[in-house]
Amino acid sequence: MDHESMELMKVFGLLYRKNIETRIDAVNRKVSEARMLLILMEREQDRMSVLELSEYLGVTSPFVSQLLNDMVERNLIVRAKDPIDRRIVRVSLTESGKQQAAYTLHYSRKLYVGLAEHLGAEESRLLSSLLQKSVEYLDNQIFDSEKRRV
Repeated sequence: MDHESMELMKVFGLLYRKNIETRIDAVNRKVSEARMLLILMEREQDRMSVLELSEYLGVTSPFVSQLLNDMVERNLIVRAKDPIDRRIVRVSLTESGKQQAAYTLHYSRKLYVGLAEHLGAEESRLLSSLLQKSVEYLDNQIFDSEKRRV
């Protein structure tokens, strides 16, 4: 995958996370599940806890727990107690989960490569830059808003 499409994928993910943080519904649930599959595939060697997953996704632990319950039922993930700290539950992909994660990654790459080709290199870089500025602005606005509440 070329640099422009990788940048687009990264920036679109950040921008979409802003939507997930403000509006959780059935559609966002599927997007969060896909992101969780990709995160678990990327971090396969160090199984993640529910708290780590919720922080990584930018959603609440109860939301992640609900997603994980659905994913366990569909045999995409397994949960196991941490051998050192039994209070912590670690999550990892099953073989079926690994296959679903690989499909999700392939589909995402294809989508963003196509978008980068459609826009061309210059417009892809411009869009990535503008979206990154948008994400930074939203982060600052959310941070400032939270500071005012404290």
